[in-house]
Amino acid sequence: MKYDDTELKNRGIEYSAAVPFEKCEVINERKLGALEKRFTPRSVIVFLVPYYTGEEKRNISKYAIGKDYHLFMRGLFDDVCPRMSQIYGASFCGMADSAPINEVKAAAYAGLGMRGDNGMLINKTYG
Repeated sequence: MKYDDTELKNRGIEYSAAVPFEKCEVINERKLGALEKRFTPRSVIVFLVPYYTGEEKRNISKYAIGKDYHLFMRGLFDDVCPRMSQIYGASFCGMADSAPINEVKAAAYAGLGMRGDNGMLINKTYG
């Protein structure tokens, strides 16, 4: 089944893509083992959350203003993962900065940006 980005677009996530798990670089075998106790990962959906804060003169992520970043992501995952499970008939779990894979490489492989010299992902819109 082809990946449909509607669920994330409905929540303001402009850039997302699916990547086959075998194309991802595993960086934490222990976390992967814990994940595999629940299900076998077949695909990874990567997405970008912008750091642009509008006209404000501070360099802080938009999702970090007012609400803790982890709470934002947990709320997003709590909402999106059950819906994606219904759509695709598969298990989904959300991870941010805690995945057993190299998230930047997965996003670059998915075409969401390129890896900069600093190791961060550079996107044409978000920087």
